[in-house]
Amino acid sequence: MAFLAYATHKANGHATFKQGEIGTALGRFDEDGTFVPLDRRAVWRAIQEAIDFDLLAPDSKTLCLVVPGHRISGGLGDEHAPCRRHPKRQSATRSLRAVS
Repeated sequence: MAFLAYATHKANGHATFKQGEIGTALGRFDEDGTFVPLDRRAVWRAIQEAIDFDLLAPDSKTLCLVVPGHRISGGLGDEHAPCRRHPKRQSATRSLRAVS
């Protein structure tokens, strides 16, 4: 999982994927020669394990793997570019107002 993130991340440290794309990338061929994508639960477990080993950042999910800043540098794009899979929380961008 970590190698997939490290190979595809942008300068902002995010490697975005489409629904099921990670499962397809990490799939296998069964004994009949039929391609079997990795099950979504196995993908989730692999992400959690990579987070536990500090290979991925805790906000990684199945649609976006986040490489910790201390593990990478470089990549294509702008290092400050927002991630469409990790939108800013509305509460973080909202300003406080007085209550009467």
